[in-house]
Amino acid sequence: MPPCPRCGGPRIAPGRSRITLARDRIICGACCTDEAVRDAQGRAPIPPGDWADA
Repeated sequence: MPPCPRCGGPRIAPGRSRITLARDRIICGACCTDEAVRDAQGRAPIPPGDWADA
């Protein structure tokens, strides 16, 4: 499996990014957790243009 497009690390416990409209980007579990925490705290998500694969 290719690396996580968001952080560049291995896709351990992969999930779908919550910031893409179709939720079609598969990211690692750590990034999924970070997106959920940012959302719960009202913080802005890391835009896909700033992801490791950008």
